[in-house]
Amino acid sequence: MGLPEIEAGEEYHGDMKIYNHAANYLSQTNIQRIKYIREHGGSRTSLPEGLVLTCHKNHKGHTDVYGIIDLDKPAPTITGGCMTFSKGRFGHPTQNRALSAREAARLQTFRDNYRFFGNKGQIAQQIGNAVPVELAKASGEYFYDLWKALME
Repeated sequence: MGLPEIEAGEEYHGDMKIYNHAANYLSQTNIQRIKYIREHGGSRTSLPEGLVLTCHKNHKGHTDVYGIIDLDKPAPTITGGCMTFSKGRFGHPTQNRALSAREAARLQTFRDNYRFFGNKGQIAQQIGNAVPVELAKASGEYFYDLWKALME
């Protein structure tokens, strides 16, 4: 993804001007889960009994929670939970953490110089509630062209 590596719970503060490259903290158990899931199929359904949450033991749905992003597949829909490993397929594809705010923002096609403000939860909501920038641009251009054609 072209950003410096960070750990779960860490925020990048290097020389480069990279805003909002911060990841939520993960417990050691969730770090174990993310490692195991990455090595065994990318989904919580691959977890051994000792790492399965009680609420998932008799629940077959919501298999994307505790999921890892697969770089060979389309990205997941970015939601307000985009920085939380337990809220979707938001596990980083190579690092033992969930997406950072900047990585989620990139998936929503925000430019790297766009800066979000607030706490991590508020920032995740801003990113997840946004229409992807390039989709909004393309839609606006389409409707503007349609309007111009109707006015001729």
